[in-house]
Amino acid sequence: MISYLIFSTLSMGLLLLFYHTVLEQEKIHHFNRGFLIFALIFSLIVQFLPFGLFADTTLWTTSPTFSSIETIQPNPGQSATYSQSSQIESGAPAGLSFSLNDLVFWSLLLIYFGVTSALFIRFLRLIHMIQLKSNRNPVRLYEGATVVLHNEKTVPYTFLKTIFVNRKHFQSGAITKDILRHELSHVRQMHSLDILFIELLKIVMWFNPMLYLYKKAMMLNHEFLADQAVLSTGTPLTSYQQLLFDALQLRAPHGLSSNFSFSITKKRFTMMTKTHSRLRSAIKMMLPAPLIIVLVLLFGCESKSPNSADIPPAQDEIAIQITEGDVIRLNGKEVNIEALNTYLSELPEPPEVVHLNVSHKATFGLITDVQQVLRMNDALRIRYKASDRDPATTNELEYDQLTEEFLDSVGVYLNLPPTDIQSRESVYNNLIQTYDSLKIKMDQFPDAPPPPPLPPSPENRIDLEQEDIDIKRPPLPPPPVKTRNLMNIRIDHTGTIYMNDAPVSVDEILPRLTDFIANPNGDSNLSEGPEFAVIGIKTDRHTPYDIYLDALDEVMLVYDQLRNSAAMERYGVTYTSLSDGSDQKQAINSEVPKRISIAVPRQ
Repeated sequence: MISYLIFSTLSMGLLLLFYHTVLEQEKIHHFNRGFLIFALIFSLIVQFLPFGLFADTTLWTTSPTFSSIETIQPNPGQSATYSQSSQIESGAPAGLSFSLNDLVFWSLLLIYFGVTSALFIRFLRLIHMIQLKSNRNPVRLYEGATVVLHNEKTVPYTFLKTIFVNRKHFQSGAITKDILRHELSHVRQMHSLDILFIELLKIVMWFNPMLYLYKKAMMLNHEFLADQAVLSTGTPLTSYQQLLFDALQLRAPHGLSSNFSFSITKKRFTMMTKTHSRLRSAIKMMLPAPLIIVLVLLFGCESKSPNSADIPPAQDEIAIQITEGDVIRLNGKEVNIEALNTYLSELPEPPEVVHLNVSHKATFGLITDVQQVLRMNDALRIRYKASDRDPATTNELEYDQLTEEFLDSVGVYLNLPPTDIQSRESVYNNLIQTYDSLKIKMDQFPDAPPPPPLPPSPENRIDLEQEDIDIKRPPLPPPPVKTRNLMNIRIDHTGTIYMNDAPVSVDEILPRLTDFIANPNGDSNLSEGPEFAVIGIKTDRHTPYDIYLDALDEVMLVYDQLRNSAAMERYGVTYTSLSDGSDQKQAINSEVPKRISIAVPRQ
């Protein structure tokens, strides 16, 4: 673990050094933004990339603790030697070194979780404060962004899609269009997502100094982008720089926001006047590639061949034995439950068959643990065997062979075309005979699992397929007269969504339904208005539940957006900020009522 932290920090440092010396000087700010995000993610995962030149033996290996090493005093004429785990084997109590090491470990662990918890609480508190400030102060709309007018004497700043400015400065005109354009670029380019990403990394890896340097580089890059957006509109350079100087008199906000006066330095002013060379920029944009390749070769893990592993990485069948002493053996190798789970999770595909040999005297809890691990890793085809039973008195092998024959016949039967009725009946008769043989063998083999269920008979399959064909037929043509204010949303058994019999995707529900309810252009084919629109939702008993929930969420989102728009137009605040039970909220509810009818699923 320590080597992972060291190598990831080295990778971050080298990439950041490359950024400052090569990329930051160029006006390729969008590329630089992507490079900084990539550098962080790459440094965290590079040691898992199987393209390294060196073996990965130290990546997650921890050094042996003092408690597992004992010095053996040599005899005269012999050199000193060390015996691994000799204390444990001999049963000798741990000495002072064990207590000291244990104390250091738990102290460091306690400090880590204490600092991490404090930073996480601080992060949540800042988010909560921003939300409170948004809810408790008046808001305005500016080119798609929400502007919150507060009373604090801070520079304008942005968080997600909200711009925060001082109310007096805004009303007096001190907040110019250039300042709003600057903050609006932060909103449109979603710079807050970068800051949230680096802040979450800092919570988990607060001890890594590179993260603090990356955040500073990211926020300066955000200001380069915002300055470029303002100056590209024709704003005079001198007047814009004067605005930046004036902002220095105000206090900076918290660290989660993008603020107008961040890092007003010579570097930022120099960037405003720098000319852009396409050729030089193109060359520099290609330079990170060889550096990335070198870092992958240096820090990546060595790819393992199947021969280098203790257990082959891919097998069609595996054998697991649980002995009388609760010992698990995987393909003859003794493992614990965690190692078994790790082995199965690292296989490219789940094994087709698991041969589970269980002693009658094994602990039931261990057996269920092994079964749970197999289910978690999709190893579902298990052949059980009781190892303490006399093989001469069982019919286990014949039962397994009959089960295989039965399953193969079921596959053939289910793949026969609907028109081949004669073949269906013939194969089904063979299935019944095999099934009867299985039940006879099960009586002779008490420990055998129950046989697989029979598939539906040919007659029942015809009925089911005919029903399926009827369901898949195109919907009936609409009635001659449509109810203008009714939108029927139907979800069939395949998960297909229909809006007034027209198939749509989940993503199309929001724009279509918004146009239908609001009808801003007075279309005679749409509703007469939000107060008249009715939404009907119909399903059947085989409708996928996740599709139904997605569709219902989209419908509710339409009403939430319409109510927010109505509240902003009437009262200048969002619908969610209105007090429950207030006259204002009741008025919005009457203006945009949620008239939704959900029918009982049909058979």
